[in-house]
Amino acid sequence: MKPDLLFAPDPWLAYEAHRDHILTGQAAAEACTLYSLPRLSNDPDVDATYSLHEVLGIAFYYTNDPNTIVNINQVHEKKERAVRCYQSQFSGEDMARLLMILDAKERMAAEGCEFPLAEGLKVMHPLQLHCGL
Repeated sequence: MKPDLLFAPDPWLAYEAHRDHILTGQAAAEACTLYSLPRLSNDPDVDATYSLHEVLGIAFYYTNDPNTIVNINQVHEKKERAVRCYQSQFSGEDMARLLMILDAKERMAAEGCEFPLAEGLKVMHPLQLHCGL
C-alpha cells in the first residue's frame, strides 16, 4: 500500500474569498484526519473494492506559510495551460494579470534555490490538523 499525500488550497488564508477553495481545503483536511478511523460496512459493492490508504499528510497550496519548496520547472507550462482553461472566470486582461501574479509567486518561492520556478506548499501530518498538535 503506497502512502498518499492530499493536495488542497489553504482554506485558512486571511483573505480567501472563494468559498469553493475554503470548503475544498477544509474537506480535504477533515478527510486527512479521519482516514484511519474504522470503516463501517454499508454497501456490498463498495465494500468489495474498498482498500485503506495510508495518508502521510496534506499539502496546502496557495499558502502564506510554506514549509516545503517544490521545483516546478518541468510542469510550469502544463500548469499555465491548466490555468488558461478557466476562461469563463477571467477576462483576457484578468487572465494575463493572474498568470503574471502566479509567475511572480513561483519566482519568489524559488528565491535561494537552484531552480527558477517553485511552488511553496504547507505540508502537514494528519496529527497536526487536530487540536494544534
